[in-house]
Amino acid sequence: MAGLWMAGTHTRNGTYVVRRQWITDEAYGTGEVRAGRMIDLYAEVPGVLRALHVREGQTFRAGDVLAEIDDTTYRAQLEEAEAALRQAEARLQELEHGARPEEIQRRQAEMEAARAALELAESEWRRSEDLWRAGILSRQAYDEARTRWEQARRQYEAAQAAYEETVRGPRPEVLRQAQAAVAQAQARLAYLQEILAKTRLRAPWDGQVLRVWAYEGDALHPEALRPILRIADTERFVEVEVDYTDAFRVAPGQPAVFFPENHPEQARRGRVAWLYPTFGKKQVFTENPQEMTDRKVRTVRIRPDEPLDWPIGMTVEARIQTFQGEALAVPREWVRSEAGTYSVWRVGRAGTERVAVRPAYVGHRWVVVASGLAEGDRLVPPPID
Repeated sequence: MAGLWMAGTHTRNGTYVVRRQWITDEAYGTGEVRAGRMIDLYAEVPGVLRALHVREGQTFRAGDVLAEIDDTTYRAQLEEAEAALRQAEARLQELEHGARPEEIQRRQAEMEAARAALELAESEWRRSEDLWRAGILSRQAYDEARTRWEQARRQYEAAQAAYEETVRGPRPEVLRQAQAAVAQAQARLAYLQEILAKTRLRAPWDGQVLRVWAYEGDALHPEALRPILRIADTERFVEVEVDYTDAFRVAPGQPAVFFPENHPEQARRGRVAWLYPTFGKKQVFTENPQEMTDRKVRTVRIRPDEPLDWPIGMTVEARIQTFQGEALAVPREWVRSEAGTYSVWRVGRAGTERVAVRPAYVGHRWVVVASGLAEGDRLVPPPID
């Protein structure tokens, strides 16, 4: 709960004399040390962990290789993809720029050789037909001669088509097929390059290794639930839970003091950086057996004035200064609040009268008065209903 104190007291004969005084109000919270970013790193490709380059507690810089998965298979696939791309690009270049003279000569020689083979096969087939009709050659031998002629004819037709295409250039559909083959080979290569890059786990930012779960020789898979590492960046701050009755007085920019649980001698200073937009159930508990555990709280982030090297998750206590200054203040128990209005009982010449006051700040022990009272006014406690 909040605590507040004043310089001296101002009671006399059961009355309170209103004075301007220096007061300080604080809200209290309990929480933990947090990191700016904290993530678990998992394998993105299946494989065996070949090398682990960090240990728990070790710091690293952005881009450092933290671990490596064996890439032998992926590298071989990449080399095959590179060769396939070179072949596809060479074929496309040949089609786009036309065949060289030596290529035309080669195609022509292949066609002439195929034609000579066809003529020979046809001669043998005709002769086999005469012998078969004369009853000298078996039907099987005749059929085999005919099959050889048909194969030679198809080979000649293919060689002739290749020669003619080489001379006149490719048809549009052939060129489109070659272009598609290059695009497909490029996509395959890019995919394998990405896969190969994923065999190295690189640090996304400067940070520290918090936990190591996998070691060299372990089999890894993207669908496995076990991460390889847990890492955090180098930023440290404090998040504390403030009771809902105090949270309304907390605002960004307010100074704060925080320290490890039960160790106020190690206090550090900081400022409120941000408040969570919602209230929730209390999650952080201290060793105090009288601590209320069923209260609603609002989480408040405190940014240290100086870099913090405390362990992540360490329990801390914090005091947030919600008010400080000289003000016209009245003890909280001398003020009655009903339906959003505040009243005091002032002693006047005609007796005691109820006076409405407008508070500038309402704490647990004190109410800072903006209007309705003057310095020197004498108050009595509100009547007991």
